[in-house]
Amino acid sequence: FAFLLPSGGTLMPIAPPAGKNAAYATGVNAAGAVVGYAGLTPDNTGATVRAFYYENGTTVLLPTLSGTSRANAINDDGTVVGYSVDAANVVHAVKWTYVGGNWQIATLPGNANSAASAISSTGRIVGTGCPTSTPTNCSSMTRAYFWASDTATPTVLGTLGGNASQGHGVNDAGDIAGESWTKAGLQRAFFSAAGSGVLTDLGSLAGGSGSSTAYGLSGRLVVGVSVA
Repeated sequence: FAFLLPSGGTLMPIAPPAGKNAAYATGVNAAGAVVGYAGLTPDNTGATVRAFYYENGTTVLLPTLSGTSRANAINDDGTVVGYSVDAANVVHAVKWTYVGGNWQIATLPGNANSAASAISSTGRIVGTGCPTSTPTNCSSMTRAYFWASDTATPTVLGTLGGNASQGHGVNDAGDIAGESWTKAGLQRAFFSAAGSGVLTDLGSLAGGSGSSTAYGLSGRLVVGVSVA
């Protein structure tokens, strides 16, 4: 079960949506709306995974492009972002919005083979994509993607010298945090100030030889995990 912990309250289980027996919460907004993904267990292939939305005791599946999907974040106006797989088995970064009493899904601009990880209260979105891709696969290493809005072509970030980067957190100003690989092959947390295009290595708890990843960003506060 996923759970919601209200301020000053106790853990509240979030029941899986109809047809699923497991749920995993990944995001919550100020109103207490929760998003995540649900599926059937056991499921060794992940084929049953679908994005869900929970509010006021009700859990519903969000629409998909065709196949699997996952909701990763929701902002305070209720816009949900994540990814979904289409009928050709291509992964797309998507947004979900509630319009006219129904949930609607739309792909974010940019190449396929992408996924959205976070959305700020100002509608800025960060995630990961493949700048050079074939219809069904990534023909180069992935890069952190930044969408200034859900209608903007994504900005492709670079790396810390290695082959790949991934975006995990974004704040209202458009600053980005995530992970990238260095020329030496180390996985390191990075911070990139809005519009700079520059990735700053945040280091690790183990010094220059350790690995780290940044998962969240609020203002200039960054959280993540590191080898100590």
